[in-house]
Amino acid sequence: MKQWREEEDVEDVEDVEDVEDVEDVEDVMEGDFRAVEDDGWGPYGYSILYKHQISLLSSIALCSLLSTSYVASLYLWRDALKIPRNHPTSIRQRIVSVSVVALLSPAVVCCFLDGGQGNCNMDKILRVVGLKNDDGPQPDGPAPPQLLEVFQCWWDANRVRNLIVGPVTEEIVFRSCMLPLLLEAGMKPGLAIFICPLFFGSAHVHHGYQLMLEGHMKKNVAIIVIFQFCFTTVFGAFVSYVFLRTGQLLTIILIHSFCNMMGFPAFSEMFSHAYRWLICPCLVVGLFVFIRMFGSWTI
Repeated sequence: MKQWREEEDVEDVEDVEDVEDVEDVEDVMEGDFRAVEDDGWGPYGYSILYKHQISLLSSIALCSLLSTSYVASLYLWRDALKIPRNHPTSIRQRIVSVSVVALLSPAVVCCFLDGGQGNCNMDKILRVVGLKNDDGPQPDGPAPPQLLEVFQCWWDANRVRNLIVGPVTEEIVFRSCMLPLLLEAGMKPGLAIFICPLFFGSAHVHHGYQLMLEGHMKKNVAIIVIFQFCFTTVFGAFVSYVFLRTGQLLTIILIHSFCNMMGFPAFSEMFSHAYRWLICPCLVVGLFVFIRMFGSWTI
């Protein structure tokens, strides 16, 4: 009789453990991207999604597919290779193409992470792209009049592409869609911020083909392509870090837009400027303050 009671007690304990395990699995599989701080990496340094149910190879393959789709969409138009990329017609066509890819990419990634369970809803998609983060501030209300005036003054095809469409679509596809895939596969955040930008840098290599069609020398094209790959990769690592720290898509879009507006720093002009004695120390101080305060400003 005593042995039978002991067996019953053991079964009860096992039942309780099974229930707890089921509850834990349900918590993990509820479909929301948890805002879990992981070693100080901020809201998107998460480690709880679906217990890494996708492989690293699968996540890299999907990242490659997203990158290829983004670039390929630029050349779907009939005269894509004949019209210069800065021609108004080409700009309008490319805006349409990349906008479609940017709209579809979050849904594709969300469904892929969902594992075919049918939990891919709009709320989850917004969390994937960093437009919904319960732990961070949310953009609210219309843009201030001053910002609207700036957009009205700068409203032409080139500026719309470089300051609005490019930053928005590229940050959605190359950051807010790819980083969750890499992290979900078990990649550490510190490694993800260097792997993810490689897709972004590679997506700019096709500019070399267009330069060749315009008659530029192969040597010059090679230099431009290598430089652009390195620059965009380094920039991609920076905004990837910011996205992991903040979880906010709007933040990295604004950074990207500002970078496109300013362009690459003109160091040669800086060192030959009449006030270089003032400019250079200010840059050094600014860089020191930026590095020192960046962590506290992005939590």
